[in-house]
Amino acid sequence: MRRDGVLTETDWDTALDLVASRSRELLDDQGATALGFYTSGQLFLEEYYTLAAIGHGAVPRTGGTTDALGPRHAQNGLATDPGHLRTAPHGHSGTVQLSRSP
Repeated sequence: MRRDGVLTETDWDTALDLVASRSRELLDDQGATALGFYTSGQLFLEEYYTLAAIGHGAVPRTGGTTDALGPRHAQNGLATDPGHLRTAPHGHSGTVQLSRSP
């Protein structure tokens, strides 16, 4: 955990409380698009279910699409591009459409 710019050791409860409070601040200040989930594609089904439950239950929906940005995109320089990379609408999982918005 970083305190006054210095990494310090802490316990799990304190760290998770900080993550929860900071996440709530971001949602309140910047809206649902301020948060995202990144997965490797190599999780177990139960882990995907848990992420989906958190994503759908705790984070407001953003109109049916989510931004997608992975390590390959960062490596290719797309991470610094102001354009957005979007996945297909909900219900079309397994299909990823990469496109830049104007």
